[in-house]
Parts: sequence; C-alpha cells; structure tokens
Amino acid sequence: MGFRSLIYSVSNSYIATFTRAFLTLALVKIVSVFGGVGSLSVLGNVQNTLTIGASIASLSTQSGVSSRLASGADSDALKHAVHVTVFGTCCLSLIITTYYVFFSATGLSIQWPIFLLASVGLGLNTLVAAALVAHQKLVQLAFMYLVTGSVTLLWVFLSGSYNAIDFAYAICNGSWLGALTGLAYLPKYIIDLKVRIILWPQYLGLVKYGFASLASVITLNSVALSARNSVLQVGDPLYADLFEVGLRLNSLLDMFIVVPISAVMISFIAKAIASSDRNKIYFYGLIATAALSLSAGAFLYVFGDFVVSLLFSYDLIGVLDYLKFIMAIQFFRCLAAVALLKQLIEGNIVFTVLNSMVYLCAYFMFMEFLPYPPGSLTLVFTSMLYAVFVYTILPMIYLVRKK
Repeated sequence: MGFRSLIYSVSNSYIATFTRAFLTLALVKIVSVFGGVGSLSVLGNVQNTLTIGASIASLSTQSGVSSRLASGADSDALKHAVHVTVFGTCCLSLIITTYYVFFSATGLSIQWPIFLLASVGLGLNTLVAAALVAHQKLVQLAFMYLVTGSVTLLWVFLSGSYNAIDFAYAICNGSWLGALTGLAYLPKYIIDLKVRIILWPQYLGLVKYGFASLASVITLNSVALSARNSVLQVGDPLYADLFEVGLRLNSLLDMFIVVPISAVMISFIAKAIASSDRNKIYFYGLIATAALSLSAGAFLYVFGDFVVSLLFSYDLIGVLDYLKFIMAIQFFRCLAAVALLKQLIEGNIVFTVLNSMVYLCAYFMFMEFLPYPPGSLTLVFTSMLYAVFVYTILPMIYLVRKK
C-alpha cells in the first residue's frame, strides 16, 4: 500500500470517526445541559447495559466479520453473522426470561421488550459497520453513523425527557435506522435468514473471534457499571456525572486514536507478506498510538477547562482534578489495543479472553484493598488505572519479545 493509499484510508477513516464522535458528543452535551445533575450517569448506565445486551445478541461477531471479509476467508461473513445473531438473540431472550422469573423483584429501569429490541438493533448496527469497513466503504460508514447519531439525538431532544426509558428508545430507533441505512450500501444478497448446517464452519469461525470481543465488552462495561454504581452509593449524583465525563473523555480518545489506527493497521497487515513486515506494522502502530495518547494528555492539561466546558458543562470541570488518572488509563489502553490486536489476528482467542477476566478480577481486588474512602473518585480511578496496567502487561510482553 502506497503513501497516497495510506492518506486516503486514514482520511476516510477519520471522516467516519469524526461523524460518530461529533454526534455522540452532541448527545452528551444536550443531556449535560438540559438533563440536570445525574442524567449523564443515567445515560452511561443505559449505554453500558445495552452494549452488553448487544454483545450477547450478536455474540460480538463484528470483529470476525471485518477480519474474515478482509482476508477473504468468508465472503458472506455478514450473512453468517446475522444467522449467529438469531441464535444470540434467542440466548439473550432466555437470559432475560430467567432473570425475570428468579429476580423480578429487583426490577430494571428499562422494560424488557425495549431492552431486547434495542440490544438486537445495536448489535446489527455494529455488524453492518464492520462489513462496511471490510468493504472499504468508509464514506458510506460515515453516513450510517450520521443517521444513527442524528435519530438518537433528535429523539432525546424532542422528547424532552432525560430518563432511562427515553434513552433506551432513542438508542433503539437510531440503531435500527442506522443499520438499515448501512445495509443499503452492501450487496443485496447479503441478508439471508436461512440457517444451514453445512455453514457451521463459518459460524464457528465468526464465534471464535466473537468470544474474545464478547469477553472484552462484558468486562469493560461491567467495570464501568460497577464503578459508576460505587460512586452513586456515596449519594451525590454530581460525582457520578464527573466519573461519566472521565469515561467519555476516554471513549472520545479511543474514537480518534485506537479505532482509526487499528483499522489502518488491519488493512496493512492484510496486505503484508512477510512476518517481519507485520512486526513493523505493530511497532509503528504502537508508537503512533502512544504518541497520540501523550499528545492528547498534554493538550487536555493546557486546554482542559475549555474542552470540558465546550463538550460537557462548566459545572463538570472538577473532573480535571483526576486528569492524570484518566490520561494514564488511556495511555495503557492504547498500548493494550495494539498488543491485543496482534493476539486476535494470530488467533490466540483463549489468551485474550483470560486477559479480559484478569482485568475484571484485578479491578475488584484493587477496589477492595486500596486505602481510599469507599465510592470516592480517587478509589475508582486508581483501581481502574492499576487494573488496566495489569491488563496491558502480558500482551505487551508477547508483542515485544521478538525483534
């Protein structure tokens, strides 16, 4: 791949990323300004919960869709992923039914039907996005993100209600309409609901990749949910909103650093012939993500007041007291993303799953034993930092052990 192709791929990738990030931040801004104290943490809880539901419904096969389409291993990967999603949706329905029967007394802020519908829609949305990436339709991906984000944003704004139910409806509508928009840019034969036994090798190939992503999604979102609830138990919703802003800053940096660079790395790796060339790609990707993460940290250190006021609210500027934790977490997440990409491409699925479980266990261990007040932001951010450091160690060792 030449320099001109590199610039073209990176620019298109950033167009899609910017579109998604802009609409995501617009939603957060509206909720921060009009929703009142605590509404931002409610939005975060809904998004984390639906992300877990979507991952179960689709069995997180989106990574397998991109990889198998790009490598030519399965030209109908999206079609087969939809078949897997049918099975995953049945599993999610069974989980919901079991929870309702045995734990209905606890209740949830989202009705089960909308939870199921939103989870499936969000799962299909990510699958279609993965297929568009694999087909190098990045401009069309940007339009799909535009539809998804705009519908979600307008539903929240026009409803004027900033509670969990309306957030769930907004995400549901945006996800389904966005997925249908993305499908319009893919080959017409790509959706076929006829499940065939002869296709089990393709299904298993997708599910193999999905297990690694599923473990990562469940552990990362479980940590976010647990940390947010820990802060909420203190009794001040403002601290939960400050924590949410910290997570949003990490997510924003992921969008602009990890996601586009990973997409470019996958494109280069797919075309690399020699293993030495692939190792160079991992090395350059590692350097690029680390440099961008440090640059972002320096920028926020200087202009953090302006950024938080512009993107969120001046009332949430107190999150900058924890900027060193937020940026350290982001730095290690960038390193881990490149190192784990190598493990995923090489098919070391068990390793990536176990590494995600280690991250979850490490977080709860640090939450239990660190000498900070329960529910404090210092305890939560420090526990997340130490846990993500543990999460990064082994993948980095395997990445750099060979020259």
